[in-house]
Amino acid sequence: MTNPTLGTLSWKSLGMALAASASLLLPGLGHAASSCAELHAQDPSAQDGNYTLTLGSRAVEVYCHDMAGTPSEYLNLPNTGSTTNYSHYGQGPNTSAGGQKTWFTRVRFNPGDLTLTVTDTTFSTSQGWKRFGSNYAYASALGDAGDCVDAWSQTGRANVDLRGTPFGIAPDQFQVFGYMAAGSATYSSASQVVDLQGGGYCGGIIPPTANLQLFWQPASCAELHAQNPSAPDGNYTLTLGSRTVEVYCHDMAGTPREYLNLPNTGSTTNYSHYGQGPNTSAGGQKTWFTRVRFNPGDLTLTVTDTTFSTSQGWKRFGSNYAYASALGDAGDCVGAWSQTGRANMDLRGTPFGIAPDQFQVFGYKAAGSATYSSASQVVNLQGGGYCGGIIPPTANLQLFWLQ
Repeated sequence: MTNPTLGTLSWKSLGMALAASASLLLPGLGHAASSCAELHAQDPSAQDGNYTLTLGSRAVEVYCHDMAGTPSEYLNLPNTGSTTNYSHYGQGPNTSAGGQKTWFTRVRFNPGDLTLTVTDTTFSTSQGWKRFGSNYAYASALGDAGDCVDAWSQTGRANVDLRGTPFGIAPDQFQVFGYMAAGSATYSSASQVVDLQGGGYCGGIIPPTANLQLFWQPASCAELHAQNPSAPDGNYTLTLGSRTVEVYCHDMAGTPREYLNLPNTGSTTNYSHYGQGPNTSAGGQKTWFTRVRFNPGDLTLTVTDTTFSTSQGWKRFGSNYAYASALGDAGDCVGAWSQTGRANMDLRGTPFGIAPDQFQVFGYKAAGSATYSSASQVVNLQGGGYCGGIIPPTANLQLFWLQ
């Protein structure tokens, strides 16, 4: 499991979009649905389309099909193409020219047990045929790679690609079948992709049942630890809805928590400087960050967490000394509106931007400014007063996904 521009977004528009999505999540009776049938019961006029279902503490977008009849769930497959989410039965004496191929854009999803019914070809297109005795087949199940060419021939190919969904594919589910048959299933991308090849005389490799078992990709370091209690501290990929982010999981043997790696560091990057004054050491007080605490549940940074930082100097307020500053804290105690404090936040190299209007001037005869750039991934701050400056108003700084 280890893994090595919305900057111009109108936040009013975002709110409207969230409200619109909420109407799908909470139709009719106003509570989250866990199946398309339940959603239809809440709102009998609901049409076929994409809806968000809530399964326990997790959410997943599905396509609800046949809402006017027998509602059923299909998982949208974001990645499609000639060799993606397809099955190919290799050309042989029992096939049309080129063999038989089937491509999927959605696959039947069973929310009760997190399985895919790979034999359901409702949302697929096919080309060619294959024949077994007098029976012709014009479509294949997802993940079926076979042929009838020769002993252990393996000209059949298949691919299952769930990237862009919150699911991985459970291991050891594909089995070789047939006479003089061989095959292989190669997992990659944190078990979200499986590439298959198989064949024989006749034979191949397929899921042993119609239902392919999935598992939730971890959405937190605690979930990752629950799946793999021996997982050490390190970089991992978390799946948040349909998006992924690499985080550093810290204290995996104790209380696992997430930190966002900061690709850009340096003397004036991802740092805070409280300007030199009568209440500081020479040069003022400076703190530099290499990682910052990340909260995947609400996409915020806890800027007061200095676990992955280094500091120099001190600042004093009354009899209290501080030897570190929060990320994004620029202040001083030099003079009225002095603004010798500096700070920088730089999230370039991550999938996030910094939401606007989150920094506030505080203190006596204080002034400050926050200048956004690089599609809202960079904020440069300066501030100060007698005493004062500019800081995030709370410990948690709101982020947003870049497109």
